[in-house]
Parts: sequence; structure tokens; C-alpha cells
Amino acid sequence: MNNNTAIEQLQVGRSSRVHFAICGSCFWCASVFRSDMLGTCPSCRNKALDTMPISKDEKYVFDYDEKRGVVLDFVPTRKK
Repeated sequence: MNNNTAIEQLQVGRSSRVHFAICGSCFWCASVFRSDMLGTCPSCRNKALDTMPISKDEKYVFDYDEKRGVVLDFVPTRKK
């Protein structure tokens, strides 16, 4: 197996476990590779973390608006 193949397999393995995590209390958020590692919010220590899986073929854009609150846009990634 060459290095490129190993890297591609690692990326596929990681991308199948990517989650978007957000704290319901302080709105801290991040992309995480292992959602089972998150028990409490690293910012406010609240246990109100919610996670959702992200497909390996999509990305998201996070925004915060005072009127609307947290805004997430999920879009497909472009193939090169």
C-alpha cells in the first residue's frame, strides 16, 4: 500500500465519524471526529452538548445572528 492510499483510507475513516457538536447553553460548537469523547462543554462545563453526524460529502457553515440565533447551512462538497 502506498502513502496516498493509506492517507485516503484514513480520511474516509475519519470523515465517516465527523459530527457537528453544539452546546445548548453557551453555543460553543466544533467539528468532532469522535462524538463519544464529548461529555461536557469545554467552554461552560454544561452537559447540554448536542451532536449530529456530518456526511463525508457535505460541509457546513456556522453563523450567529442576534435575531435568528444559530444558523447552520449544510451543502454538498464539490468534487475535484
